[in-house]
This record gives sequence, C-alpha cells and structure tokens, in this order.
Amino acid sequence: MINIDLSNKKTRILLGAGMIILIIIVLIWFGSYVSENVKKDINSHLSSSPALTPSPTSTKTEEPKKVEIPIELDAKVTYNNMAFKIDNNEDRNWTNCKFKVNDAYEYRADEGINAKDSLIIPYTEFTKKDGTRLNIYLTKAKNMYISCDSEGKNNRYNYFMVK
Repeated sequence: MINIDLSNKKTRILLGAGMIILIIIVLIWFGSYVSENVKKDINSHLSSSPALTPSPTSTKTEEPKKVEIPIELDAKVTYNNMAFKIDNNEDRNWTNCKFKVNDAYEYRADEGINAKDSLIIPYTEFTKKDGTRLNIYLTKAKNMYISCDSEGKNNRYNYFMVK
C-alpha cells in the first residue's frame, strides 16, 4: 500500500485536484457511453416505428373559401297606389342600381340599397329617355327589371312580374 502524508498542505491540494480530475474523466466517459447508447436506442426505436406520412391537408396551405355570389339579386318588390318598395334580402349592399318598369321607364339609384334594407321609389320618379314620367293611372306597370352592383360582383340583376 502507498503511504501518503496528509499533514502536508501541498499534498492535500494535489490529492484533491487529482480526485476532481478523476471524477471529471469518469463523468465524461459515462456521459459519452450513455449518450451513444441513448442515440442507438432512439434510432432503433424510430427505425422500427411505422413511418408517419403527413395528411394531404397538412401539407398544403388552405386557401380561403370563395363564396360564389349568384348573378340574380335576392329582392322582393311590392307596390301600392303611389310607389314601388324594393327590399334587399341579401347580406351585401347594392350600389349603382338601375330600376326599369315595362322596359321603358327608368330610375337610377347610385347609392343603391344597403343589406337587409329597402328603397321606396314613387312612380313619378320613373322616366323614359325623352323625359316622360310614368303615370300609373294611364300606364299599367307589368314588370320591373333591377340591375345593381354588389360587393365583389358587378352587374347582378333580377326580373319581376307585376300582377
């Protein structure tokens, strides 16, 4: 056996430093051994696991769905002895509207009709190209044509029969 004199301060410092170095060497060796075995375990586990394939929806970016706007306006036309009432039944505002009675008398409303709102147009507002006003007592209203732009689509229309 080796006999070491621990009463000498220099010997104790060297012995302590040696122990620390030995512990560090053991930890490094142990860490690399564990690290290699963990890597092997992970690789063997991954290679034996079934492969995951991405679903078709996860690989491509979904584009926002486009809502198809029908060409026909969703409207309701009612009338009395003084005026037409046009209801916009849609969730979209209408602009640049043109209303035609009997394919001859026209009224334009550039401001249009807001969504879920109505517009009342007195018969006397409808005129022919020559300026003649619609006189409901002399001319029977047979039909109404409505043409408007709406958010996202131009020139939508509908045709109504007046009974």
